[in-house]
Amino acid sequence: MSWHSGFRTWAGLAASATALLVFSASHAQAQGAADPVPAEQQPAAQGTDEQAIRDAAEAYVKAFNAGDASAVAAAWADDGEWTDEYGRNFKGRDDIEREFAAIFAEQPGAEIDIDIASIRFLSPDVAVETGTSHARSKKGSAGAPIKYTAVHVKRDGKWQLANVNESRVADAGGEQRLAGLAFLVGEWKADLGQGKTYRLNCEWMPEKAFLKRTFTVDEGKQTLSSGTQIIGWDPVLGSVVSWTFDSSGGFGHEMWQDKGERWEISASSVMPDGATALSTNYLKRLNNNAFTWQSVERSMNEQLLPDTALVRVERVSQ
Repeated sequence: MSWHSGFRTWAGLAASATALLVFSASHAQAQGAADPVPAEQQPAAQGTDEQAIRDAAEAYVKAFNAGDASAVAAAWADDGEWTDEYGRNFKGRDDIEREFAAIFAEQPGAEIDIDIASIRFLSPDVAVETGTSHARSKKGSAGAPIKYTAVHVKRDGKWQLANVNESRVADAGGEQRLAGLAFLVGEWKADLGQGKTYRLNCEWMPEKAFLKRTFTVDEGKQTLSSGTQIIGWDPVLGSVVSWTFDSSGGFGHEMWQDKGERWEISASSVMPDGATALSTNYLKRLNNNAFTWQSVERSMNEQLLPDTALVRVERVSQ
């Protein structure tokens, strides 16, 4: 299964995470609660009930992070419903459990966390919770945040989830997401040794949603190879990604992670003859006019290859 399909979209993971905490207001109205209870009329017991809801959220996160679909689904009422941000609807605890089991099978080790924004009591037995959930893969890649609104219903002394509705948080623009790579805009070159020179040009594409890098490897006046790379933000994966195409007919896809001191780039490529290659690349900014590049953990058709030398790339003076 591909990276994209395996995620069921990271938004979907975050969605399924929040699903456990979210309930529709329509369900609350069906229970006969029209308006929030005024603060002065709220009984002291609400403090205990609010803590019970927070404890349930904590237990849910623990169950999700353990990959326990049964424990996750147990937070819902038997007739509970969950509608994710794509409009997919899951009705009943059994249906919800099957969906979580499928998610955990496709994404072992996936985890979530939840930021509760508010809990309001509409009646002694109905509470509305709002917040945001965040999902991350086993390798630490973060997904797009998901907003939720949850209505909790108290039945037989126990707070349960009745219905979940979610929506995606408005994402920051590409320019903001790529701010850490904006220094690359301009002309660059590097001496590769043996008379070979690497030349790179980087520029913003229209609306600054993507960075476009074009590159060549020259030997004297002859161009040995060339290519184009497009760098952008993938809101589904919640990651900076890139797509690379070279003059020989090969192409690749990369995922970028900002590690603070440097960027770690997980790359997969397909050669013109169908061979497949994997590598981990590191780009380290030294200052505004220089960065280093190295490719390690390389393989071709599952055969290991040696690491490349560390290359210093310098800005071409204007």
